[in-house]
Amino acid sequence: MLGKCLKHEWIETWMVGLLCCAGVMLISILAFFLLPLIPKLSESEVGIYVLPVLILTLVIMGVAAFGGALFIGRYFFFYRYYKNLFTDQGYLMHTLPVETSDLINSKLIVALIWQYLIAVSYFVAILFTSAGFYGMFSDDYTSYVEFIKSVIEGIGLLYSVGKLEIILFAACAIIYPIMDMMLLFLAVAFGQLGKKNRFILSIVALIGISFVKKFVTNIVSLISAIFSYSDYNTESALDMVQTHYGIMLALILVLETAAIIGAYVLNLHMVKNKLNLE
Repeated sequence: MLGKCLKHEWIETWMVGLLCCAGVMLISILAFFLLPLIPKLSESEVGIYVLPVLILTLVIMGVAAFGGALFIGRYFFFYRYYKNLFTDQGYLMHTLPVETSDLINSKLIVALIWQYLIAVSYFVAILFTSAGFYGMFSDDYTSYVEFIKSVIEGIGLLYSVGKLEIILFAACAIIYPIMDMMLLFLAVAFGQLGKKNRFILSIVALIGISFVKKFVTNIVSLISAIFSYSDYNTESALDMVQTHYGIMLALILVLETAAIIGAYVLNLHMVKNKLNLE
């Protein structure tokens, strides 16, 4: 039944996800072609009047596309989880011959697919946009690759990034959307424990979870700083920075994994045994 649930969930959500990805990509492609025109427009009499409108339009469209994709791509699934499982639709969903875990898993898997696809569209869009900015100063895009390499090397040097830190960072980045989506679902489940205004309570629970995440992140950063700077007299500054990031990323990875497991178990228990349908 999981396959059927996945198919139904995908059919119901693909349009929203596609619009989020397409909007980001479209704006970045426009930036790629329009940004190199700015120097030429600034030198012409007509361009002086056109240029402010062009820049303002690109900025507004860029903020709307990037911000909209981030907001809609995240909270659409938050609202959908609430709507499908805890409102009138929930009565139908829970009468189907399907396990509760399949209902949660199907929503989680489809939501994660779109989170990763949106992230990929962001990455590609940043490349297009940065190439557009590069085109404002040079017509030779063959050197753009070397420019990107130099930026990456500069970031690596700035943060003293080693192979271990890269692996840990990649693992945290991959796991984070899973944790984030599970905590969104958990906030919805917490909201259903109330008697009235349950969706509002879900939002309040989500805000509370966000504060807890921020607090835990600060604690992790403090702990990693204490451990990394404990050998101040024996390590160089770069070694201490690298140790700090290594310990912090390792702790974050452990906490993300624990949060995923805990949130999943709580979601499953609350949806299965403590349903409070409106």
